[in-house]
Amino acid sequence: MSPNELAPDTLDPDTRDLQAELLSMLLDNKKEVLAPSTVCRTPREGRLPASSAQQRLWFLDQLHGSNATYSVPFALRIDGDLRIDALCAALQDLVDRHEILRSTLAGADDDLVLRIADRLTLDVPRVEVPGLTAEEGEREVLRQIAAEAQIPFSLTDGPLLRAAVYRTDPARHYLFINFHHTVTDGWSEGVFARELWQLYAGHASGTRAVLPELPLQYADYAHWERDSLADGELRRQVDHWIVDLAGELPTLRLPADRPARPGPPSRAAPPWPPCPATWSGGCGSCAGGAGSPPSRCCSPRSTSCCTATRGRRTSSSAHRSPTGPAGSSRASSGSS
Repeated sequence: MSPNELAPDTLDPDTRDLQAELLSMLLDNKKEVLAPSTVCRTPREGRLPASSAQQRLWFLDQLHGSNATYSVPFALRIDGDLRIDALCAALQDLVDRHEILRSTLAGADDDLVLRIADRLTLDVPRVEVPGLTAEEGEREVLRQIAAEAQIPFSLTDGPLLRAAVYRTDPARHYLFINFHHTVTDGWSEGVFARELWQLYAGHASGTRAVLPELPLQYADYAHWERDSLADGELRRQVDHWIVDLAGELPTLRLPADRPARPGPPSRAAPPWPPCPATWSGGCGSCAGGAGSPPSRCCSPRSTSCCTATRGRRTSSSAHRSPTGPAGSSRASSGSS
């Protein structure tokens, strides 16, 4: 198909010609840049390189010491019936399914490699918080979650995923999940959530959910990335930015209400994003279906919450919880 065929007929001739020219440039660049970029399954024997994103996080961990800055905590309130055994089984299925959730990092001869455990049993503590009113119970759970979210991960020892279930009464539970950013990102969170509720529904109903086999895992992407920067490509990109950023760079000066503290920030407490529809919808269908009480997505890092019902989300005031670690984009740099 030619670039002219890709341009919509509704555009005026000048805009159509310009779009065709831009499409032609993009297609030419795609041929040049992406020709060798097919990601293939790489053998699991021998060294598996870490990705460049993981190398950056490893460097920061070595530089500043282990802390919770790059932890990615998430908490979900589930009102209604909850099969905790089915939930724990679904979480274990995800750990079995995604290698990245069984991975740790290790330095080896001036390189950083992925170490993938053949088997990792995810311990999911069940914490009872009885004898309190609903509001007191939620405050106490969020207090415990905030404290738990501050516990740093060991990138070498792992595991880099933690989970716990809190119960304040038989019809109210809180699911707490905490990842390290080396094994998760924002895109992968949706994958994790969607598959978690599919697997939960299967276990809860007694008909085990069958998910399609994953043709590739995160280690395959990391290996592809390393290969794509070989043969001088990395040097070419570094040289480009050395030239582009040479000389005196402009300084962005913004007014501030207080002097900046020395050292890297570690507690930024950004607004918590809205509860993903994949969590709220899946949770609603699993915890009682239509007509069941709403579920609530709670932040252990801030005071924001959102009440979620099937197919609809509305903001609500949250119970105040201690500010937790600073966040970053979130699952699995490689959930899949």
